[in-house]
Amino acid sequence: MGTRTLVGSLSKQLSIPVRGLFDFNPFGVQILLTYKLGSIGQGLESFKFGVDIKWLGLHKQDIEKLNLIKAPMSNLDHSTAQRLLQFECVKQSDFYSDQ
Repeated sequence: MGTRTLVGSLSKQLSIPVRGLFDFNPFGVQILLTYKLGSIGQGLESFKFGVDIKWLGLHKQDIEKLNLIKAPMSNLDHSTAQRLLQFECVKQSDFYSDQ
């Protein structure tokens, strides 16, 4: 949580945008959402540490447009993706659910 707190404080105090470079896999999306929305394990307290962060890096449409080869997802990748798809914020966002 220390890094999220620091990033959030810097963003608010200095009024600077926050960008993050995340992997194009379920774990990258999970880390992005942790910065954006907070950690599930911290419950309601977590939302105060959320940061308006934008995702830098490859997205699904980039992979398709550039004809890049995607590495196959492991069983752990699949289970992480399925878990993420259960969250309301992901269900309501075409962007996150499509990644």
